[in-house]
Amino acid sequence: MNDALPRATIAVGHGEKPQTRRAMLCAPRSCRRCGCTEDRACWDKRLKTPCAWAEQELCSACLTPREFDRWVLSLNLEMDRSAA
Repeated sequence: MNDALPRATIAVGHGEKPQTRRAMLCAPRSCRRCGCTEDRACWDKRLKTPCAWAEQELCSACLTPREFDRWVLSLNLEMDRSAA
């Protein structure tokens, strides 16, 4: 029996190498810009806390100012929906 996962290409940004689903499941999650992980978070100067995951492979500390503003807005909208 072949228990290998299907070779599905994960969407990646410009200049990044495609990864297989197995690699995504087996590899620890890491930021594509700074390389921080769940176990070794970097420091987010804007939040004054360890970073948080803003996207699947992008931490809050590595967001551009524009990306950061959109991320915070999306968090506020999620909080508003859950409070309603």
